[in-house]
Amino acid sequence: FGTNTQEYVWTMGDGSSYTGDFVEHTYTADDSLQAYTVCLTTISWQDSCTATICETIILDETPNGYIGGEVANGNGLWGGGDVERVMNSTGDPLQDVTVELLDAAGNVIRTTLTDPDGRYSFNGLQFGDYFVHVKIPDLTHTPYLISLNPTLQKEEEIIFEVYGNQIVLGVEGISFATGIDVSPNPTKGNLNISMLLTENTDVHISVTDLLGKVVYENNDNYNNGQQNININLEGLPEGLYMVSLRAKGEVYTHKVVKQ
Repeated sequence: FGTNTQEYVWTMGDGSSYTGDFVEHTYTADDSLQAYTVCLTTISWQDSCTATICETIILDETPNGYIGGEVANGNGLWGGGDVERVMNSTGDPLQDVTVELLDAAGNVIRTTLTDPDGRYSFNGLQFGDYFVHVKIPDLTHTPYLISLNPTLQKEEEIIFEVYGNQIVLGVEGISFATGIDVSPNPTKGNLNISMLLTENTDVHISVTDLLGKVVYENNDNYNNGQQNININLEGLPEGLYMVSLRAKGEVYTHKVVKQ
């Protein structure tokens, strides 16, 4: 509007409104998550033209993000084996196992030990990206990525099982493959997808950014058995991406951080 602009009108999302080019407002805080839509309307009195822009702000007086789950014995073997993330555990709970919470950069920010029921938990978390890692001597596995946000404030059943000879990040409910592992995560560019296909299968692989833009796509037929597929993400900006595998009408999705 240039020099024709005469007034700025602010609505704060809680019933309050102001005029002026600079305003201050204090919200009433409590222990619950609160979201407010703040709008600024610019009014030109000369030509009766208006324009409005709105942003949603999230107020959380007390951080209330939560990550928890269980570590269990997958097949009666303790030590030397793989750690697999499953949806439901049928094995015996493992007590006094170290579970680490990592930030988006891969730094350990908290540790805890599983209780007699194999349970672990991290509470009072700010919204953001975290990795959960089960630390067992002589074992390695891909940390599991979790994104806490206003829509998903709690992940209460991240369950890991300890198995036999290799390290995989498992997935429940996918029939076309087992032992799906996407690593390293975070990655600086090269990404490897390993999986054991149960039969000859057409697999569509795609990588999308947070806006849903496809930045990598490939469709090929793979023979049954172990497959290792390399994807190069070196030319992409740093951030969070979604890797999707589609086959036989099923979809497996994994979050990856590009550094």
